[in-house]
Amino acid sequence: MNRFFMICCALGLIGLTTGCVDGFQLPVPTYQGDDDTSDPDAIDADGDGFDESEDCNDRDASINPDADEICDGLDNDCSGVIDDGQNWWLDYDGDTYGDADFYYEGTCDDFDASEYLVDNDEDCDDNDAEVNPGAEEVCDGLDNDCSGEVDDNATDAVEWFADADGDGYGTEDDILESCDQPEGYAAEAGDCDDANTWVNPSAEEVCNEVDDDCDGETDEDVQTEWYADGDGDGYGNESDSVLACDEAPSGYVAEAGDCDDEDASAYPDAEEVCDEVDNDCDGEADEDDATDATTWYADADGDGHGDDSDQLTECVQPEGYIETSGDCDDSDADVNPDATEVCNDIDDDCDGVVDPSTAADVIDWYVDADGDSEGDASGTAVTQCDQPSGYVADSSDCDDSDADVNTSATEVCDEVDNDCDGDIDPDDSADVVTWYLDEDEDGYGDSIDSVVSCEAPSGYVDNDDDCDDNDNDNYLGATEVCDDGEDNDCDGDVDSDDLCYYEGTYEGSFDILLTETLYDFGEDTCSGTASIVIDATADPVIDGTGECSFIGDFVLVLPDTYVSTLSGSFVDSDLSSEGTAETPDLGWSLDWTNAWTAEDEFDMYVSGSDTYMGFEFDYELTVVTDLQ
Repeated sequence: MNRFFMICCALGLIGLTTGCVDGFQLPVPTYQGDDDTSDPDAIDADGDGFDESEDCNDRDASINPDADEICDGLDNDCSGVIDDGQNWWLDYDGDTYGDADFYYEGTCDDFDASEYLVDNDEDCDDNDAEVNPGAEEVCDGLDNDCSGEVDDNATDAVEWFADADGDGYGTEDDILESCDQPEGYAAEAGDCDDANTWVNPSAEEVCNEVDDDCDGETDEDVQTEWYADGDGDGYGNESDSVLACDEAPSGYVAEAGDCDDEDASAYPDAEEVCDEVDNDCDGEADEDDATDATTWYADADGDGHGDDSDQLTECVQPEGYIETSGDCDDSDADVNPDATEVCNDIDDDCDGVVDPSTAADVIDWYVDADGDSEGDASGTAVTQCDQPSGYVADSSDCDDSDADVNTSATEVCDEVDNDCDGDIDPDDSADVVTWYLDEDEDGYGDSIDSVVSCEAPSGYVDNDDDCDDNDNDNYLGATEVCDDGEDNDCDGDVDSDDLCYYEGTYEGSFDILLTETLYDFGEDTCSGTASIVIDATADPVIDGTGECSFIGDFVLVLPDTYVSTLSGSFVDSDLSSEGTAETPDLGWSLDWTNAWTAEDEFDMYVSGSDTYMGFEFDYELTVVTDLQ
C-alpha cells in the first residue's frame, strides 16, 4: 500500500472521503511541487526569496507569495486578501508538523481541525515524530530539526579544539562543534603551547622554566627548595630557603632541619652525645640514646654492683644506680662479682656457677676404697664443695685397700706401715719385742744387753734366760750337769742333785722288737749292744751307736748285723730329751723323746710303724745303758 493511499484511508476514517466532516466540506488534497519563478537578480531585502516587486512585505521574511496564509490578521501569502484561505498539511507522524507534499486549502473561519492536519508544512520526515523543526538536532545521522543539514548545530555536538602539535590537547582559540572529530582537532582543550608536543595538561612538569603541564605555573613542585647552611654541616635552616632547579646555590643544601646553624656538630643526622646540646636536633638534649650515654644499674643492696635486669641509659647518674653491673642477687650485699666464692649453695661471685671447684673453701675429696674414713693419698683428688659418695676429705691413707691401715691405726710388727707415718715396724710398735744378746749362740740372751725392735737383730734372741752368755750349755731350762761346778739351768743352784745328768760313756743293751703286720709273719728281735757318750759341751750332747742281729725267723730275711746311730739332747731341766735313731741299712729313721736318765743310767724306749722290702712292721726300740 503506497503512502498516498494510506493518507486517503486516514482521511476517510475521519469523514473526508465525501469531503465533509460534521457539515464542513474539505477540498481534495493537492500535491504541491516546486514552482520557483522569481528573478534571481531582484532585490530581496528580507531574504525570503522574493524581491520587493513580488513581496508584499519585504521587511518580513515570513510574508511572501510562498508563505502559508494563516489565521493571524495578515496577508501572509501576498494574495491581497487577509486570512483569505488556510493551507493545511498532513501530519502523519503526529508531531504537529505537516508534510509539505500533502496540503489542503480552506479558510480560517470554517476550519475544524482534524488530528491529522496541521497549519504548517515544515516536517522533513513525516514518518518520524522525532524529526521536525521543533526537535533538537542531535548527533544521530539525521536532520532532526529539518534545517536541511544532518547533525548541524546538534545539541549534543562535541566541542573539538584545534591541535596543531598533535599532542592530544587543543587550544580554545580555535573551537569546532561537531558530532564527529574533525581532522586536526582534539577532544581535550587546555594546550598552552600548541606548537610544542611536550607541553600539554598531561605532561609532566619538569624544571625548565616552562609551564609543561599548562596549569598556569612554571616549574611548580619540581623545583628544589634549598636551605641556607651557615655552619657547613650539610643541613640548612628551614627559615632561610630558596627555590632552584639545578644545583644548590652557594651556601645552600637540600636538607633542612638544622636546629643550630651556627654549630656544625648539631644537625639531624648527628650522633647525640652527652654535652648538654641537642646534637641530633630532635628537640631534646642528652636523651638516653646518646652514643656515649652511660648504662646505669640499680644497686639496691649497695654492694657496688648493679642488677642487670634493672638498668637505665642516661647521661647523668640516677639516684640509686651505679655504672657497674653484674649483681646476680641485688638483695644480698655479700653476693656480687667481687665476692669470694665459698661453699654455701649460692653463686657468690655471680659467675653463673654455684659452689665451683675454685671456691675459697673448696675441699679435695679422696677415694676411700677400704671405708676406714681416710682417703688414698696416691689417687687423684676430686675438688668440689659437696662430698662425693665413697670419698673423704682426708688423704692420709697409705694403703686404701686395707681398712686396718690408716693414720689412726696402731703400729704393729707386721712389715706394714700400719699408721701411715712412713716407718714400717718402728721401735714403738705396739707389739715390739725386746731382744737380748746371745753371744754364746745358745738361743738364750743376756738380760743386761738388750735392744727393742720388731725383728731380731743379728746375734739377739727374744729372751733373757741365759745366766752365762759365754757358755752355750748354760741357760734357763738347760739340763743341769752333775758335778761340773756350773749352774747349767740358770736356776741359781750349782750342781743341784735333784735333777741332773752325768757326763761320760754309757754302755748297755740295744733291742728292736719287729712284728710283721701285713702278712702276719710273726715277730723277731734284733738284739745287740749300745754305746752312748753324753758330753755337755758337744753337739749333739747325746751321741752313740747301737748294733744288733735278728735271732729268730727274720734272720732269713734280715741276716746282717744292723747298726743304728743314736743322737739327741736334753731339752729341759727335768731331763726330758729328744733325738733320732737312724738305721741306714733298714732305711729307718726313728724319732725318740723322753729318754730317761737317773744319776748314772740312760735309757730310752721308742715305738712306731714302718715298712721295709714291701713288708709292714710295728717296732719297739729299747736301750738300757749304765755310766761306765
